[in-house]
Amino acid sequence: MFTGGLATWEPGASADLKPTGIMENQKEKNRSQYDTTLKDLFEKPPQRLLQILIGREAVELLSVEFASTQKRLPDLLFLLKDDSIFHLELHGRSEVMDWRMLMYYSVIRQRYPNRVLVQKVLYVGLKEWQSGSSIEEPNLSFRYEVIDIRSIDCRELLDSPSLEENILAILCRIDNQKEVIREILYRINELPIKTRADALTKLVILSRLRRLEMVVKTDWKWSSKRRLKKCH
Repeated sequence: MFTGGLATWEPGASADLKPTGIMENQKEKNRSQYDTTLKDLFEKPPQRLLQILIGREAVELLSVEFASTQKRLPDLLFLLKDDSIFHLELHGRSEVMDWRMLMYYSVIRQRYPNRVLVQKVLYVGLKEWQSGSSIEEPNLSFRYEVIDIRSIDCRELLDSPSLEENILAILCRIDNQKEVIREILYRINELPIKTRADALTKLVILSRLRRLEMVVKTDWKWSSKRRLKKCH
């Protein structure tokens, strides 16, 4: 989940703080868009990505609504073919996740006491992940795995028949950005108009995580003109 606080401005404070507050509000809006977009792309279990992350396929995406007073909920829960549960947390900032992941572990295990639970954080941010992924105390030992999506070759997801996974490829390790972006756009261009607009919006939103928004928009214009020429 993408998290971050909003900047505040109080009467009497320097007026120079106002632009900062506006910028922070925009950042928060962007995080919300990233969060929503990523979860939309995971609405159907991304089987190719799950094979890469955990080596198994999912049977279904489970509900993350729990009878708990905690406001935060796990991002994604998958029931796997071997009857185990896979908790995948999507995160765009390098920050401490240890206690939050432990909290999620607790509520998920209480819901599914007879199933094995595996937890991973899929990091999609731009900066390198700096935080740890474990808790070690005299009476507690807890670990989970953090995977930077850039450790995955984009070709793995581009070769998937799932358009959702094709779009996620923009976050992976890319050798030739323009080639990959044009390949994704080509597939989007083949969609019906309504579906095409939705897919393009998702790609543009995710491209911001790699500072590629202008590249995507420029190449979309190029691919659209090319499509029009073919039609004529």
